[in-house]
Amino acid sequence: MFVSLAYFQAQTVNRFERRSTLLTRALGVAINTMENLKFQENLTVGEFEAREGEFFIFTRVEEFSPSLHKLRVVVKDRDEQEILSLQTLRKK
Repeated sequence: MFVSLAYFQAQTVNRFERRSTLLTRALGVAINTMENLKFQENLTVGEFEAREGEFFIFTRVEEFSPSLHKLRVVVKDRDEQEILSLQTLRKK
């Protein structure tokens, strides 16, 4: 019984560690994508898709006001399940 409990705990820790690593990598991809958008000279309003490594990146640029764009970056996994999303405003 002790061995099966230890095995179960090891599996749980391993699963959390993999999820944490996935979230960390996805956050890095999302931040890099967002930073690239923030520093582009002329943003194009619309939705865009890209792939970086194991992630699918969905980007949306909208007009928020006459002087601001709304930027949204969504990172999804291979199964197209959303891992995380970031959004911010940027001057036009």
